[in-house]
Amino acid sequence: MRRRLRGSDVGRLVVPEDVAIDPAGQRICFVRRHAQESTDRDVRGLWLIDPSMSAPVELTDGHEPAWSPDGTRLAFLRANQIWCLDIASRTPTRLTDLPAGRPVWSPDGTRIAFRARPADTGSPIVTKRLDYLEGCWHLHVLDVLTGETRRLTDGDWDASDPVWSPDGRTLAFTAAAEPNADVDLTVAAYLIDIDADAEPRLLGPADGRLSGLRWHPDGRSLLAVGRLDTKVGLSQLFRIRTKDGATEQITDADRSVAAPQFVAEGRGVVFCVRDGGDTSLSVLDVESGQVERLTDSGVSVLALSVSDGRAAVILATPDLFGEVAVVDVGTGHVTVQTSLQHDSLPDVELFTRTPRSFTVSDGSTVAGWLLTDPSVPGPKPLLVDVHGGPHNAWDACADRVNLHHQVLAARGWAVLTVNPRGSDGYGESFLTAAIGRWGEADIGDLLEPVDALVAAGIADPGRLAVAGHSYGGYLACYLISHDTRFAAAVVSAPATDLDSLVGTSDQGNHLAVRELGGAGPALGRFSPLDQVDRVTTPTLLLHGTDDVRCPIGQSQQWFAALRRLGVPVEFVRYPGGDHDLAESGRPSHRVDVLDRTVTWLCEHTARPRVVERGRAEADQWQRLLRRLVDVNGVPGAVLGVLREDEVNVVAAGVLNIDTGAPVTPDSVFQIGSITKVWTAAMLLQLCDEGVLDLDRGLAEVLPDLVLAEPDLAGRITPRDLLRHTSGLDGDLYFDTGRGAESVARLVDRLRDVPPLFAPGETWSYSNTGYVVAAHLIERLTGESWDAAIRRRLIDPLGLRSTVTFPEDALLLPTAVGHLDLPGAGITRTPVWGLPRSLAPAGVINSTAGDVLTFARTLMSDGDQVLSPASVAAMRTEQARLPDLFPAADSWGLGLTLSHGYDRPVVGHDGGMIGQAAFLRMIPDSGIAVVLLTNGGHASELFDQLFETIGGQLAGLSRTVPPQPEPTEDDTAHYVGTYRREGKIFEVTPSDRGLHVHVTSTVDLIRQIGRGEDEFDLVPAGAGLFLTQDGGQAAFYRTAAGRMIMHMGLRATPRV
Repeated sequence: MRRRLRGSDVGRLVVPEDVAIDPAGQRICFVRRHAQESTDRDVRGLWLIDPSMSAPVELTDGHEPAWSPDGTRLAFLRANQIWCLDIASRTPTRLTDLPAGRPVWSPDGTRIAFRARPADTGSPIVTKRLDYLEGCWHLHVLDVLTGETRRLTDGDWDASDPVWSPDGRTLAFTAAAEPNADVDLTVAAYLIDIDADAEPRLLGPADGRLSGLRWHPDGRSLLAVGRLDTKVGLSQLFRIRTKDGATEQITDADRSVAAPQFVAEGRGVVFCVRDGGDTSLSVLDVESGQVERLTDSGVSVLALSVSDGRAAVILATPDLFGEVAVVDVGTGHVTVQTSLQHDSLPDVELFTRTPRSFTVSDGSTVAGWLLTDPSVPGPKPLLVDVHGGPHNAWDACADRVNLHHQVLAARGWAVLTVNPRGSDGYGESFLTAAIGRWGEADIGDLLEPVDALVAAGIADPGRLAVAGHSYGGYLACYLISHDTRFAAAVVSAPATDLDSLVGTSDQGNHLAVRELGGAGPALGRFSPLDQVDRVTTPTLLLHGTDDVRCPIGQSQQWFAALRRLGVPVEFVRYPGGDHDLAESGRPSHRVDVLDRTVTWLCEHTARPRVVERGRAEADQWQRLLRRLVDVNGVPGAVLGVLREDEVNVVAAGVLNIDTGAPVTPDSVFQIGSITKVWTAAMLLQLCDEGVLDLDRGLAEVLPDLVLAEPDLAGRITPRDLLRHTSGLDGDLYFDTGRGAESVARLVDRLRDVPPLFAPGETWSYSNTGYVVAAHLIERLTGESWDAAIRRRLIDPLGLRSTVTFPEDALLLPTAVGHLDLPGAGITRTPVWGLPRSLAPAGVINSTAGDVLTFARTLMSDGDQVLSPASVAAMRTEQARLPDLFPAADSWGLGLTLSHGYDRPVVGHDGGMIGQAAFLRMIPDSGIAVVLLTNGGHASELFDQLFETIGGQLAGLSRTVPPQPEPTEDDTAHYVGTYRREGKIFEVTPSDRGLHVHVTSTVDLIRQIGRGEDEFDLVPAGAGLFLTQDGGQAAFYRTAAGRMIMHMGLRATPRV
């Protein structure tokens, strides 16, 4: 069964990171990365793809693989040291004892060149250059046979990875080694002889920016990538003659190129091209200059290694995060070699991005992609995620870094990724359009597509959010300081104060000179911090403590400013985290980033605007509530009314008659059995995720479940639990103690409690059924019901005053229950609530505002927490009631349904000890009403309120139900003893019809003085009886011949 991606999948996902193809172009070594929970780190291992083997095989731990020229050995890195693996024996040997970079074999296989960084000695560090934060990596050569290591370069500059000349005598590398290169931002190519005690010598131009060197097989020239000036712009391929440094540009497309590698003995060059978001693979015929694209549009190459006409790549596609593949350079044929994503997440199906094109106000076209669940109709909450760089670009491929996009789409969101001006892949003029105009040039490219999606009915204008990392974080801060439309922002490693950034970032001078037009007072115009006083958007800040690209002070300043302004803000610091926190940080940090991002966005876009007395209607409801509270003897109550997206909450009375503390709109009450709706919603979430089938027996998920009859666990389904047709005895008030196992302990006791009837035989309200449903949730999620409801519903919906533990309720303005006890009148109840074992059936404490936020979800398409299909199932009739319960005549999945009005009304009641709660929703009118009370005639109070509010706001009116007519029914058929767990009904003849004596054996019920009761039943129809106070009872035989007394929503069999 397929499901959508969840946050917990971060720890399960396995991805390839690097590839190296052997000199014969046959075998591929790739790096396989996965998270290790026990150490909270990523484990990288070398795996081998060999055409002679049926599947990839594991070689050893490590990364950065490099084949020896004869293909018999692999050099690699492990714990920052170079190791060598003999392929035949699979024996690894350590070769270095200093921090080393990527190993590069000499052509004869006797030496390995690498770059290394001096160890930190703790001594004072003296610098005279601006690029000191990058460190000073220098070149070394290792003799593989003797283990002798010799350092080749020195200085206060940084050398790139080296490349060997074909004759093995010379290394080429790039560096900012000229005296003023740190200021001028030049990077040049250099050569150094291996066996001579020589200094590096400059090759080619000194005033450009070059990288990615590759020797031509004849040794007479080098390939380089870059520019011959230091301006921001497209990178091209250059050929540099080794004899005299003469430099020739060999590509001139209006796109950037990267990672060149020779093929066909130097007659061709394979390289990557950034084109419209894709990173494609192309091949250049050196002689003719003709370029041919090898990979399709909509896919991207993430890593490249070329040998003997074959390119080993990591290829990402719209539904793959990346797999190892081979591209035939001659034909372009692609063969995928691995299935890491399917193997690690076999049941996960990804949403795919749909390309969008937006024409903005100046006539320019901006490309983007929309990720959403196509089955979710109507306007959705929208996240605009801004890429970093600023010259990066989004593409159509599955995104292994921003997994929150998938999680949000599964919750009904739309995620928009746009490539605004400054993005790579659209030509030089587009790439450079934001130089010296950060924010100003690209803000419209982000906001106008949002306007277009709102106008198209795709995005909900009241639920817009923005996020971004690095430069994307900068733009997110810029947007919320210039526009108030966003309800939430998540900002990761941002730049907020450009004045301080250019002096503290490891790329500060680059940003000042090449991107911003120079440091100085003008930077304030582009700095979000200078406009922070305009921000009203609740903001989550995420930052690694060791980030040197955008130092953490950038977030600290933004956080301090928002906090002082009173804007909701949360600042999360990740110890040891660098700039690429979400991509390469500790697994626990990556999970935390995802969970916090999703929770923050959902919380701040789901909550409707609460208005306590902001409308004329509120005053009316206030007056009505005060009057009717007194009429019905209710100590205190809160009334909430949701109309579309506006909420009015009013209050009357006291929380506690002993203290006289007043009820306020934010007072907390027990909502009792309305809790069951929340439990049902979580079970349906699991169905949405594909891990549960409502119509398969419980035994499939709970194979250890033992019930009182053989195979009963296989015959009861989750649907039976939610619609109350399981037959399980519904009122098992067994106190199994506190703790995460309390639910499981109650379920374990069901082995001793016979069912009331067979599954589906009739209908009976069952608290126990919802406890079993919670046990399913706990088993499938691996967490307690309390933890699951917080993670899945309370936090995503932004419910700040909804709790499940009484000790948490005591920290809030909480009501206590009141009872009208014989001889004592209205008094505070001696018992707080249900045992913890019954929590999933009725222990939530909440406010009217929070309950209405949840109700809004159930009246819409599920917002972020449920699929539209699940919401529809909750509101669709699943079972009819045998009696005449006045609030409902049928049941959905968790919700009551009433056909007693001129249109559908759904909801649930909740009765606790001395408290009662009521929820009704009129979905086609977008209206919901909730009443929370703490004693008195609460049902009468709610009926009066709902009739007035429903009639006034929705034109709701009751239909006239068929009236039962007295019959000459032979009441003797119904005489006898009826029993279920904790309650015994003795039914005897009487002059009026039947007399019922009720005995409760439940200690909790007896504590509140209701252990005994008796009343008469007056015939009102065939098998139907009425009580003096308007209640009813029904007697009937099931298809199995069982005589049932149905009263108070419960079926009690005759014994």
